[in-house]
Amino acid sequence: MGLDMYFYVEEMSTKELIEFAYYRKFNALHGYFDKKYKLDNPGRCEVTEFDLHYLLNAVREIHSNPERAPKILPYYTGPFFGSYEYGDIYFEYMFQLHRDLKRLITLDRSKYRIIYQADY
Repeated sequence: MGLDMYFYVEEMSTKELIEFAYYRKFNALHGYFDKKYKLDNPGRCEVTEFDLHYLLNAVREIHSNPERAPKILPYYTGPFFGSYEYGDIYFEYMFQLHRDLKRLITLDRSKYRIIYQADY
């Protein structure tokens, strides 16, 4: 068991869901969405422009000031949520999230919806 999270892109004309990114036990990311959207298990929500820009700015700030990570995008506790340390795993996920967010922001939101989904 573990926390599996995905970003999906939904093509609005066909309703086809395309897996865009996968994370395993990235509890800080799940914490952001769970706190904001009060997700169930499994949980799902649409990712807004605000979410994308907020997270991108948070990741950039963490890259510049790693010691601020606990204040900017803290780890989130729960069953099967992985490491609760601000170490290599946390920062590797931040780099992956940064790459994914830069790509997600470029999508044409009139044609695609972005979905966050988690299951644990």
